[in-house]
Amino acid sequence: PHINFEKINKHLISPVSEREFDVLHLIYEGKPNRQIGEALFISMNTVKRHINNAYLKLDVNSRSTAIVRLRELMMK
Repeated sequence: PHINFEKINKHLISPVSEREFDVLHLIYEGKPNRQIGEALFISMNTVKRHINNAYLKLDVNSRSTAIVRLRELMMK
């Protein structure tokens, strides 16, 4: 199952950036932070910053609730 950048942002008051979406997509695929950083060539601090920003925009506070929220948004 894939998530779609435009479809998710259509339902958010504050849209996620392309980079935040890249991070969310890897979270959705079950990747840990270290693998996300390696895949996107960014530092752990940058990964965590993107995650925190995306969580705020999705109104969630954990990986599992973020995944549930992304699934909900994809079904709208």
